[in-house]
Amino acid sequence: MLWRSEQDVQLSLTSDQEFFRDTTAKFLTEQAPPAEIRRLRDDPDGFDAGYWKLGAELGWTSLLVDDAHGGGSISGDGLADLALVADQFGRHAAPGPLVPTNVVAEAVDELSATRHADLLAGLLAGTAVAAWAHLEPRPRNGLDDIDLDIRVDGSDVVLDGTKRPVESAGRASHLLVTGRTGAGLTQVVVPTDTAGISLRPLHTIDLTRRFSEVTFSDVRVSTDSVLGEVGGADAQVERQLLFALVMTNAETVGAMQFALDMTLEWAFDRYSFGRPLASYQELKHRFADMKTWLEAGHAISDMAARAVSAGAPGAGELASAAKAFLGQYGTELLQDCVQMHGGIGLTFEHDIHLFLRRVALDRTLHGTPGQHRQRIASIVSSREDAA
Repeated sequence: MLWRSEQDVQLSLTSDQEFFRDTTAKFLTEQAPPAEIRRLRDDPDGFDAGYWKLGAELGWTSLLVDDAHGGGSISGDGLADLALVADQFGRHAAPGPLVPTNVVAEAVDELSATRHADLLAGLLAGTAVAAWAHLEPRPRNGLDDIDLDIRVDGSDVVLDGTKRPVESAGRASHLLVTGRTGAGLTQVVVPTDTAGISLRPLHTIDLTRRFSEVTFSDVRVSTDSVLGEVGGADAQVERQLLFALVMTNAETVGAMQFALDMTLEWAFDRYSFGRPLASYQELKHRFADMKTWLEAGHAISDMAARAVSAGAPGAGELASAAKAFLGQYGTELLQDCVQMHGGIGLTFEHDIHLFLRRVALDRTLHGTPGQHRQRIASIVSSREDAA
């Protein structure tokens, strides 16, 4: 039987990338086994500080940062390298603020590496965590709706509004806050202990990820805290969103791959009426559907990652198409995997639910399938109007 394995998922990796991927996989297998994931269920942070620091030493937090500022990629394409880490996070349902840390590190490196040198150094070393406060509770007009108000008042900028959900806000030392100034977007780096910031923890189905609702009430910080120009951050915010989508998509595909491999192994090992479950025609048809979804997921996720990394025209449309596709079929695949395990698949003691939880949460982060279809429709409509 032809089947995609751990070794041949990425078909065009360099030897350095293969070593990096395998090192990450070995580390996560040792440091984040299912028993550890379950133990972290009641941990307020969802991950151990020592674990995250070791991951940073492996390079998890530095791939999108310039060499001159302490970063560096494995292959010359930091986003492709980071997608390998995200894929392994999906395969292990691993803990840790991979997406927010890398989004903030890249933004600070791109726009204010000198001014926020201490923060960047902490992120790269894994001794600090930062969160991206981007999403809002009830966007009226889709994913791109940003209502949090950022205004200039003399030598200060003032923030008012609410962000939800914000990953790892409770653990973060700083927030990268995206808000609106007039018609444009502004981004500000804000210490979490600044007066006027309040956090409310949110419940989540994932055992290790922690989210908060963050409220800003007349929060004042120096204009030196602004990344880039006031009202001129639209392009940078879009860039950050695409990076987040690439990582989230890669993680979803990794979880899908592992879950399907686990289920296929179960179907061959488990016998019913003297035959392996995998021999029954109905299950073969379901496996064929899941295999199709998985291979299409690999293809569109990889294509979007390459387009975003290259800054290619249409990269945003591809990233949204990948997110919409994986959001829909990733959860369907995981639900099928749970059902095909029978009653044992519905128990907390079985590992399959760890991956269902991860994929179900990833489905909603950085835009639901419906919101990304709306983005695609807007892109197509704008393109046709321009023509």
